[in-house]
Parts: sequence; structure tokens; C-alpha cells
Amino acid sequence: MTAVDHAALERTADPRTALASNGFVFPFDALSADESATFRDRFAKYDAEMSARGGIWSSFRHFPKVHLLAEWADDLIRHPSILSAVEELLGPDLLVWSTNVFTRPPHSDATLAWHQDALHYRLRGFESGAVRVWLALTETTIANGTMRFARGTHREGIVAHKTDADPAAIRESGLEVDIEVDESKAVPVLLDAGQFSIHHLAVAHCSGSNRTGAGRVNFAIDYLCPSVQPIGGPDTAMLVRGTDARRHFTLEQRRPFGSPEAENQFKQSVALRMRRFTSS
Repeated sequence: MTAVDHAALERTADPRTALASNGFVFPFDALSADESATFRDRFAKYDAEMSARGGIWSSFRHFPKVHLLAEWADDLIRHPSILSAVEELLGPDLLVWSTNVFTRPPHSDATLAWHQDALHYRLRGFESGAVRVWLALTETTIANGTMRFARGTHREGIVAHKTDADPAAIRESGLEVDIEVDESKAVPVLLDAGQFSIHHLAVAHCSGSNRTGAGRVNFAIDYLCPSVQPIGGPDTAMLVRGTDARRHFTLEQRRPFGSPEAENQFKQSVALRMRRFTSS
């Protein structure tokens, strides 16, 4: 089934209805094929540079604040098509709280268990004030291990997970939700390069192994309403549309990429995030 065919099943006239009912909605269009290729090239260059630097730059090059290090990521969080789709769901005032790159190399056996993004995020008000955009920089297919959604599971709220691990481990090995997921009814996120999905932070989802000879690259952006609050300590976010009258988050500033100011902001923001995740 192609992404276009799947759209007929998953989209409704009102994306808000689909998000409320299913916990997800897709596909939306953002980038052309040529633009997607350009962003893949920009990501590859960035990835190689940060890997070579080692330390915090390598360890946190894929999460949780890519937009503070990489101009290509900053460009994507402000893409008009993405912002317009999110605004329709969350309203005119938008913060970017987190950015993540998810890769699945060719012929990779890695998988991600059924889980909920919101499990360790500790965000008050996320139920109606947050979504994740999952942008395909390569085509996403069943064969390359695309994400799959368990329809409607967001309506159960945050559920118990079967294992305990470091909060950051969910993106590496996965924590499995302690609910029955009917695999036969799981919805694969089939996207062309340049398309994106939007999902609720509590909808259960997973991803599979890549059985193809090409890598898969997805860029995820967590958008929040200013009404959402961090629990357990201070945190930061980037205002990308509208205004923030609440100031629950310290607002990140656009700094010249590669400058000491940009790198210091990145280090401070990552330190705050990981400290809050691991606080009791």
C-alpha cells in the first residue's frame, strides 16, 4: 500500500478529529524530493562532524536539542507547512521543546518496542497541548522498519511499562507498554520523502528492523503550547510561532551556528533536560 493509499484510510476532513480519535494523523506534505535529498546531505555532514568531535557532541548529536547545533534542523522546525499543520492542532502559539533524529541503517536488526513518548517527559498538560511531528527525509516503508501506531491507545493515558531503565534508553532499546497491542491492527506510517506524520505523545508506537539496502532517516520535532509545564525542574524551549505569555520554559535564542554562544546554550539546555529527566 502506498502512502497516498494509506492517507485515504487515516486522514479525515478535520485533522483534529483524526488526532483525537486515532492519536495520529498523516500524511502531510512539506519537502519536495530534491529538498529532502538536500536535507539528508546536510544531516549527513553534520552527523559526521559531531561524531568526529566525540564527547557531548557525539553522544547528544541526535537528541534532544539538534536545532541548537544544526542550521538544517533550525530550518525544519520553522518550515511553514509544518508550523501550519501543527497550529491547526495546537493553536497559534508554538514552542519547540525537543528535536530528535531517528536512523535505521541498511540491513539493521535494531527495533524499538511498543512505547509511549510521554512516559519520561514529565510534562504537565501534554494531553491537549503537545504533539510530535515525524518527518521522513527518506521514504518510510514496512521493509525499512517504519513506525507503527496502536490506534486509540492515547486515550488510556500514560500506562505502565514492563521494564525500568534510564529515561534516555527508550530511544535506544525501548520500554514496552504493559497493555495488549493487536499487531494485526497496527497502522504503519507509510510516507514519501518530505512527508510527515503528527502523533499524540501518549499513543503507543514501535518500529521494526530495516531489511533493505538503504538507510532510513526521520527527524522528529516536539511542539508544545505555552500552557504546558515541565515537572521536576527547569527546562528550555524555542518559540517558533506566536507569543509565550506563560514562560514555563526558559526561551532558547537563535545563535550563530558553530559559535561559542550557540554551543554553550546547547550544553546548558541538554544538561537541564537530562537533570530533570533523572530527578526524583
